[in-house]
Amino acid sequence: TPTEGSACKDDGDFTFSYEADGKTATSCEELTTVLKKWAKIKTACKKKFKYPDATGTKTFLSDICLLTCRNCPSASPTKVPSKILSETPTESPTETSTKTPTGVQCADDDTFTFSFELAGVTVTSCAELTTKLVKASKIVKACKQKYKYPDAKGTKTLLSEICFETCLNCPEGI
Repeated sequence: TPTEGSACKDDGDFTFSYEADGKTATSCEELTTVLKKWAKIKTACKKKFKYPDATGTKTFLSDICLLTCRNCPSASPTKVPSKILSETPTESPTETSTKTPTGVQCADDDTFTFSFELAGVTVTSCAELTTKLVKASKIVKACKQKYKYPDAKGTKTLLSEICFETCLNCPEGI
């Protein structure tokens, strides 16, 4: 079976024919290079093909293209091909998400200072967003600005990723 052994990989020798939106993928690798989007790849992974050849048993593509279909056993975690991951880059840098881990807290970074000016009013902290700008529409405008974070050498980050609570950017359930 394709899951034997400790390596989690695609069967690079197996060929099939899967069509979606006029594009045809004929190998595990082509699922990524031809279909590109994870939603389309995921649908293909649910299809059955005779494996390992035309006389074989009907087998889910997810059991043949283990890596591409993200079907690796948790005992041997392996990164999914980077082409899939890079389809939708995240807007926030990893530094921010580790400072406010999901499910733990949802708070503003009160130590961070910046300078945002709107209608003659200058705001320099998350707390001042509500005390000085007051109106929700003005706060939303400020939350869309990017600042180098956590300091002048940091990555440009949306203020909504720094002032989580004030910008109403907390994950659901927190």
